[in-house]
Amino acid sequence: MKIELGKEAVSAEEIARSCKGRIIRGGSASVPVSSVSTDSRDACPGSLFLAIPGAKTDGHLYISAAAAAGASAVLCEREPEGDTGNTAVILTDSTVAALGRFAAKYGRGSCRKRIAVTGSVGKTATKEMTYSVLSASGSSAFRSEGNLNSVIGMPLSFLSARAGTEYGVFEMGLGQTDEISAMSRICRPDIAAISVLGNSHIGNVGSRERLAFEKLSVRDGLSASGRLLLPAGEPLFADAVRGDPRAMTFSVRGKAGIYAENIMTDGEKTRFDAVCPEYGRHICGLELGVPGIHNVSNSLVAVASGIILGLDDETIRAGLEAYRPVKLRLQFLDIAGARIVNDCYNASPESMKAAFAVLKDLYTERTGEGSAPRRIAVLGDMYELGDRAIDLHREVGMCYAESGGDYLITLGRLADAIAVGASERIPEDRIFRFPEISTLDAPAKLLAGLIRPGDLVLIKASRAVGAERIAEYLKKTAGE
Repeated sequence: MKIELGKEAVSAEEIARSCKGRIIRGGSASVPVSSVSTDSRDACPGSLFLAIPGAKTDGHLYISAAAAAGASAVLCEREPEGDTGNTAVILTDSTVAALGRFAAKYGRGSCRKRIAVTGSVGKTATKEMTYSVLSASGSSAFRSEGNLNSVIGMPLSFLSARAGTEYGVFEMGLGQTDEISAMSRICRPDIAAISVLGNSHIGNVGSRERLAFEKLSVRDGLSASGRLLLPAGEPLFADAVRGDPRAMTFSVRGKAGIYAENIMTDGEKTRFDAVCPEYGRHICGLELGVPGIHNVSNSLVAVASGIILGLDDETIRAGLEAYRPVKLRLQFLDIAGARIVNDCYNASPESMKAAFAVLKDLYTERTGEGSAPRRIAVLGDMYELGDRAIDLHREVGMCYAESGGDYLITLGRLADAIAVGASERIPEDRIFRFPEISTLDAPAKLLAGLIRPGDLVLIKASRAVGAERIAEYLKKTAGE
């Protein structure tokens, strides 16, 4: 990974000072740095190479390679063993922590107003919707690209924001404890939002209570005059709602600080009104180009951000209408006469259930057009669920069956529990289990032979499963 600094180049000496490190070897303290890299293969003159210890490898092993490639500086937490030539070596206590300190100082003036988004599910969609709304204002806007939402990725994203940008939207994911707090302190947001509190990453922190605590730490860097956007009705956020005057709730199921009403969907688009009593706003006729009540909930963060930052109704409306989901997230494909919902970017119990609701909306819409379509789901493993993994997979299977699913194909060993949960309502001869996922040829061929024109097919799993290979196979065999 490599990013270009969004503002002017800085010297190795300035980097060392801002990250509380010291130059211990080689190079000139005034050597300019204009890019940052986590991969020695991307190192070049003008770049800072980050030597980060990891689970699979240790960046310190590649310091000499980065220096040989011409890196102007290296940030590390122990002295290199090999030759580093003229590369300035900056030693610090922790490369990741030092990156955060550097990003906090360098990126402070890049975005005048900053929004931080986290949550168990929906944070990327919420980030993209918020960015779309703020971009519609005509002012410059920036958002973290892709999934640069980790304690490494988010600071890199912050460093790459252009000078003079009006709005910056930054996604923050939970890897380990204290990481969201650290990212919030780097970003110093004016608005901090939690999309949903679910079960994703519960295996990393141990309990849902601890998960709520970690998510709420997004407010640790929140300005005193900032706003904290929280989903209404979540018991584990109740104390924050009552005790933090910056808190503002959002809801799709009743009144809140901002809430949606008159929600309607045709299975592909969703329309609703947004009401925000505190700011005296009632915005009618909002439209999203995606289905699902969960997307309406995500969009309320974007609408609230626009309202808080002073955008008018028409700008907010135009921004939501311009939103398009990112690749592999709720993509609709028409293959061989069947409607494929390709939602393979990631999965959690909550996002699985939301996808079933979308499938149900599509079913309702198509049933009104004639004969009822069959619903087929290809569901894979969900990771980082800890001790509750089997129970949560089984619960997802039960939910799919209760939503009216007709056929089920499971991918992975954990997903076998999805099949178990679904088997209470779906006949065993309509359930197909594939525990081995190194290749997905067998389930892809089965699905290709199973589907027929008019069917509705959902494909969803955690990213590591690679379930998008199923959709690619279908397109290839259909000649599309």
